[in-house]
Parts: sequence; C-alpha cells; structure tokens
Amino acid sequence: MELQHFLRKVESIFPLNSAIEYDKVGLQLDSGKKEVTRCLIAYEITDEVAAEAYSGGFDCIVAFHPLIFFPLQTISSDRRVGRVITNLIAAGIAVVVVHTNLDTHPRGTNMILAQMLGLSECIFMQSNPYHTDRGMGVIGKWSEPKSVKDAAALVAHQLKSRVRYAATDINQMISKVAVVAGSGYDFLDYAIKHGAEVLITADAKYHNFHAAKDTIALIEAGHQEMESHVPDILYSLLSEEIKDVDFHRSILNTNPIHYI
Repeated sequence: MELQHFLRKVESIFPLNSAIEYDKVGLQLDSGKKEVTRCLIAYEITDEVAAEAYSGGFDCIVAFHPLIFFPLQTISSDRRVGRVITNLIAAGIAVVVVHTNLDTHPRGTNMILAQMLGLSECIFMQSNPYHTDRGMGVIGKWSEPKSVKDAAALVAHQLKSRVRYAATDINQMISKVAVVAGSGYDFLDYAIKHGAEVLITADAKYHNFHAAKDTIALIEAGHQEMESHVPDILYSLLSEEIKDVDFHRSILNTNPIHYI
C-alpha cells in the first residue's frame, strides 16, 4: 500500500482533529520509502523498538507516544530521538503517531481502561468539538460502591501497578468515577463538574493530592501501566480496517521505571 494511502486510512480511523489541540499526531517521519507492507505497532519508540523494526523487516512503525514532541534544534546520535530518527531514515522506516486521537476513540484508551476497571454507563468527560462520538476522559459507575481504599487496591490489581491515593476519608464510599489514562490531572475540574467522586489518572504531583483531597479522591497509577493495553487496541482497530498491511505488535516493554 502506498504510504499516502496508508496515512489516509489511518486518519479515517483516528482523525487528526480528534486529538487534543497541542498533540503531535500523524506522520512524523517519512523515510523516503513509498510503500507500506509490514507495520510494527509500539507503545513508543526506543532504540530497542527501532532495532526490532529493522530486524523484522518493517517499513513503518505506528507508535502511541510521539517520537518528536518538542522542536528539534539538532539531530544528534548522542540523544535518543536524534539517534532513532537517523537510524529509521537509513533503514527506510516511516513513523506514524496515533496518540490522543486514540484516547478519544469510542473503543480507545480510556473507554477500554474504564471497562477493565469494571465501570458501566460510561460517557466521555470532555466532548470533542468535531466528532460527537469522541472525547477525552471517561465518567463511569461501579454497580456496587467501593471505599477509596478498596478502589485503589482494585486499580493496583487490575493494572499491575503501584498506586498512590488521597481523600479526606479513605473509607468514603464512592461509585461515580473519572478515568484519564496517562497525565490526566488537568481534567480534574471536568471530573468534579460531572460529579465524580474519584479521579484515576497518572503523573500527579505531591501538591495535586493536597489540591484535590477536600473535593475529590485522587488515585494515581503508573503512566505506562495505565496505557499498557494500547498496542492491543491499535492492533485491533488498524487490522480490522486495513487489510493490505501486515500488522504486528512490538514484544518489548519500554517502561523505563523500575521499583524496589
């Protein structure tokens, strides 16, 4: 399949304007190769993932985390992004990013995560202005209320993640839940507006817990752990719609964080 045709197909599934405004999605690297036959789906691109793409004979990587997010001042082999870009171009491997336009998808990151946590009656927390069926974050309910402490334990178990949590009363019973995978603390006000009793997200800072504590419970899991299902979702959605490309999921765990 021609690369431009492939891009149009990907963007028909994940429209660029369904991503949040500042995000970097779509084609990030045109290696000069015009055809896409084998595509590797990865959570993010590290040196190891790039090597996996070279050795596997892939001509495209669809990644969740953008390879290029901030403006590049130089492309240098002593930095991961510059080194990966140089090597991918040399190998003829294109890079396409599907990030928050996957988060907003009705079968995307947050909806599937909400289902994994046992939530029902799920709706988007913040609607997308261009697509009525898409949005950021999810509001859902547990059929049986849980204490904040038990909710945190459930998140830890389901996501296989260490969690931190805060609430005025950790034994408070909650049923209405806001979920934003990844760095979602900025959606706290939307969660409160929807009447959520807890926000489950990642990357909260110490003072965020203080700020949230008297208004809404806050449960923080690991960033990668909240998004570990992303390659499976991308594989399902892309392989369902694009039949002329051979899709494979990366077998590598790229999480740089280790716990003692």
